[in-house]
Amino acid sequence: MAGTLADGVTWAADGVRGEVVVVLAGAPVPPATEVDDEQLARDLTARLEAGARTRGAVDEVASAHGVSRRRVYELALRLKAGDGPPVPVGDQE
Repeated sequence: MAGTLADGVTWAADGVRGEVVVVLAGAPVPPATEVDDEQLARDLTARLEAGARTRGAVDEVASAHGVSRRRVYELALRLKAGDGPPVPVGDQE
């Protein structure tokens, strides 16, 4: 049987013999908003300046923005090498 939970309750109102498996759909995935490298760089820089290790900062930023850890780590390496995206001074959000 497929339907709503209310349909299932009505179907089982007279009793059920045996086992019943109920499969519920998860919440819909919210639409992804694209985050640019400048925002990621600002967040990485803030965490690194606050004393976070690179790995921890990368994990936190990737998780906070829902982007791949690899993308953030590559950006962190570029920032350390001095060729990451420009981060305007005073443009911290």
